[in-house]
Amino acid sequence: MMNFKGFKKNVKYIPIPAPIFDTLLESMSNISELKLMLRIMWLLQIYNRKPQFITENEIITDKLTSKLIGASDKVIESLCSLENYGIIKSSKQKSDGSKIIFLNSETIKDRIEKSDLLIETNQTDPWEKDREVPNIYSIYEQNIGMITPHIAELIKESENLYPVEWVEDAIKHASKQNKRSWAYIESILNRWKIEGRDNGEYSRHNRQTRYR
Repeated sequence: MMNFKGFKKNVKYIPIPAPIFDTLLESMSNISELKLMLRIMWLLQIYNRKPQFITENEIITDKLTSKLIGASDKVIESLCSLENYGIIKSSKQKSDGSKIIFLNSETIKDRIEKSDLLIETNQTDPWEKDREVPNIYSIYEQNIGMITPHIAELIKESENLYPVEWVEDAIKHASKQNKRSWAYIESILNRWKIEGRDNGEYSRHNRQTRYR
């Protein structure tokens, strides 16, 4: 058994839809399917595409997935089970026939079904990518404070509304101004959306009058 030493101060937080901890958790009896579901949640965040999706091949070739589930046919079987539960959805792309996997979320599903996504190739292994840069959740924790379930939901919503870089910069700017609240961060994002950004910085007028 691994001797886990606890979570580090700057640990990443991965948002997971609340129903998974309620009715879905109660209905799932296969531990391998549960592990795969959690791994998919993590991979969706690590690849960080907009809208969020991963390819079936990325799941099958993922090192940890192979250790948890086994051969590719077992992985595909577990993916089918998760889709039957209604947790994930799959779709074949018209451009190359590749199969993509995404959460069964109305917002994400609508965006994916209306577009033929360009899938990047030769991406960094997610094990390596995880060590490259902190994500929005760890940036929030480092600059603002502890992430509650409500804050995690707000961050998740912002990722669907704004570029990731905007959200990260807004969090850092709020910290510099000692305005550690989500309402302040959201006001920054709304202002950028309406007025645009000036090299990622505010004008003197904005700093002094907009966000007091």
